[in-house]
Amino acid sequence: MRKYLRYLMFIALPLAVLAAGCKEKDTDPTVDTTRPTVALVSPADLAADVSIDKEITATFSEAMAPLTMTTTTFTIKIGTTPVAGAVTYTGSTATFTPAADLMADTVYTGTITTGAKDLAGNALKTAFVWSFTTGTDTITDEDSTTDGDTTADNDTTADEDTTADEDMIGDEDATVDEDSTVDEDTIADEDLTTDELMTDEEVMTLEPVVLGETSHFAVLAGYAITNVPDSAITGDVGISPAAESWISGFAQTAATGYATSPQVDGFIYASDMADPTPAMLTTAKGDLTIAYNDAAGRTPIPTGTFLDPGVGNLAGLNLVPGLYKFTGEAMATTDFTLTGDENDVWIFQIATTLTVSNGVQMTLAGGAKAKNIFWKVGTQATFGTTVLFHGTVMADASITMGTGATLNGRALAFTGTIALDKNIITVPAP
Repeated sequence: MRKYLRYLMFIALPLAVLAAGCKEKDTDPTVDTTRPTVALVSPADLAADVSIDKEITATFSEAMAPLTMTTTTFTIKIGTTPVAGAVTYTGSTATFTPAADLMADTVYTGTITTGAKDLAGNALKTAFVWSFTTGTDTITDEDSTTDGDTTADNDTTADEDTTADEDMIGDEDATVDEDSTVDEDTIADEDLTTDELMTDEEVMTLEPVVLGETSHFAVLAGYAITNVPDSAITGDVGISPAAESWISGFAQTAATGYATSPQVDGFIYASDMADPTPAMLTTAKGDLTIAYNDAAGRTPIPTGTFLDPGVGNLAGLNLVPGLYKFTGEAMATTDFTLTGDENDVWIFQIATTLTVSNGVQMTLAGGAKAKNIFWKVGTQATFGTTVLFHGTVMADASITMGTGATLNGRALAFTGTIALDKNIITVPAP
């Protein structure tokens, strides 16, 4: 019997040592299992006025495998359209060099995919996405000087008979002294600071912005959605690329591929939910980019009463349908009105922020519909307490709703946070 026990020990002991050795090898601390991250990008996320000849760079937390740095893993796009270019890699920085100058006044989206790997083969945990906006390209054939000694271009040369352009005069009765200069913002202010409408000849005919998969969302954000209960949302709520954990204040009840809430007449979607939700959200965010760029790129560039109306302040204005452009911020410190019929369209191109003061009421007159009103906001939109606002708000960064504010439209923030506080948001009827 003892001889038999010794035999078992003789067999078992080497097996135990071998097992211990294997276990030690599996947990070898020298094996690199740390995933790389994107530490810095240039231009930075949400950067504005970026030079059109700018190279785009991404710096990683560690050295990467050069063969994984390609135009497949490092992309620059306008909406869903890829920008042609080449990718190079040095040290810990990858550089995307566009094949041609970037377009002016355009939102670009950069993406580093999970195909990017470090030297040990570890990939990024999730794709890194950011966006930036190019500045205005002021150099054109007409503006350029043709002689090295020339000190002024065509933009600074006035017409021999007058220094005012016909497009800058909103009233046929207005007269201009030959030696006087006319400021475009002043004319716009004089035309629109009363309750009178612009003339029929000035009304523009526009097609609505197509929202695609984004259309069923009342709230769609990139980074986070916060809510102070109780809000009343009619339409869907979505977040991407962030996960459901970045949605707070709705008391969600989980289901397969979505969640529900007593505060939401619709569904709540997040990028980490079951299929097919992630793909749907990717499409929705892509369609939002297309819609944002469409609104930002509409032409002809507004002039006269459609350029910087109210010198940037909508207070007291009564706006006919058309394309409006704000070269800086836009605000509304008191009530204002949009007047038109049910088929008329309004598009507002706002370069930076939109700020609506507490208690401001936006009125729709003549049959105007919220579904045909679109606000393209270059950075962030802020609505004060008890505000009443209409239209689809597409902000590149964030949207903040004050306590008790109502939006008959959509709050769509591409990269940032949507902050809600006892708000009512309703997707407009089609």
